[in-house]
Order: sequence, then structure tokens, then C-alpha cells
Amino acid sequence: MLKIDHLPPFVQPTLQRYWQTLQEKAGADAGSDAEALTELVKSREGFARQLAQVWACSDYAANVCLQHPGMLLDLQQSGQLLRLRADEFFDELKAELQSLFPDQASEVSDKSLDDVELKRRLRLFQQKQMLRLIWRDVSHQASVRDTASEVSALAEAAMEVTLDLLHRWLVSSMGEPIGHRSGQAQRMV
Repeated sequence: MLKIDHLPPFVQPTLQRYWQTLQEKAGADAGSDAEALTELVKSREGFARQLAQVWACSDYAANVCLQHPGMLLDLQQSGQLLRLRADEFFDELKAELQSLFPDQASEVSDKSLDDVELKRRLRLFQQKQMLRLIWRDVSHQASVRDTASEVSALAEAAMEVTLDLLHRWLVSSMGEPIGHRSGQAQRMV
């Protein structure tokens, strides 16, 4: 059961609705991530208290957990939930988008440009990392400085990796952009 007794009474009805939604999702799909998350909450009181606290402080985090319970499970089971990860975002995001990143620019074609899939993967990566950041912040596992640093590193990694991918796609369809005055190859910024 979600542990909400340590939280103010005015947030408890909202938390009970979130918990009910998760339980309904778990009941509708045996063996699902929602069921595994409810079992984890029932078996680990400390985790249940932290989850309630996170949900009480962030509707965003609660909705991500309800939409993608596997994200929270993955973060918790991998030990990443409470870790500082700012220096890992670039490599992790690049690996996540690897199938959209052919090794050679010549292998890229207009047909391989799947901006819908790119947006979906970026959104899921961002949701997972923001859930982790919110959890660390709310559970007092991170300082304000750590949180701000990680948010900045997350944004920087998303920009760099995405710009590299988009540049490859552009070069494959239109050729390398050359500066009018410099005559040098240009990169998007």
C-alpha cells in the first residue's frame, strides 16, 4: 500500500486516486510493469513513502509513473534512481538513438528520416531523466546545485545529440552546407 500517513491530509485524496489508477492498470494486465510496481510498493515501505512524497510534490512525476510504470521500475532496479548522472547523458542518449544514427553519413537517406520516432525517443528519455531528477530532489538526495547541473547537462546532451543526427540527415539529402564567405563546411548551431 502507498504510505501517505506522513503527508498533509489535503494531498492524501489525490495520492489515493493515483494509487487506485495504478492498481486498476495492474489489475487489467497481469504481469505488467504496473503490477510489478504495485508489488514493489507493497513490499518496500521506504520506497512507498518516497513514492507518495514524490507524487505529492509533482503531478508530472505521478503522471509519468502512471503512463510508464516501467520507467520507475527500471530506474529503481538499475540503481540509477538516486544516482547523480549528469556526465552520462550524452553517451546514454546517443546509445538510445543509435538506430537513427548510421555509422556513415552515406548510409542515411530521406527514407531513414523518422522525425516522429526521434521525437518519441527524446520525449521518453527526457521523461525518464526528469522523473529521476524530481525523485532525487524531493527525497533530498540531491542539492539544488546538483539538480540544476543535471537539468543543464540533460538539455545540452539532447541538443548536441539531436543536432548531430539532424545534420547527418540534412547532409544526406542536400549535401554538406558550405559557408558562402568562408568556403568551409558549416554545422548547425
